[in-house]
Amino acid sequence: MADNSGLLGPFYRSINSNLVTKIQSDDSGFFQCELQPGTYSFFVWEDSLYYANLIDENGYILPAVIKPDSVTKRQIDIDYKACY
Repeated sequence: MADNSGLLGPFYRSINSNLVTKIQSDDSGFFQCELQPGTYSFFVWEDSLYYANLIDENGYILPAVIKPDSVTKRQIDIDYKACY
């Protein structure tokens, strides 16, 4: 679970689950890592808070499903400052 009490929008103060890995993106935003098969939630460290702008029907926050012997592409859009 993640705690976003008292915050507006897709920001969280803490993540109350086991950390699997930390990833640093390059200057173009590309990142990669190896994960065991399963469903994972992704968070972006942004301005001293965790950012994730999607929750699926199963309660996973910014989810990615990792399947055996395959590559999973996951784009994370950081769009809270965007104007549409």
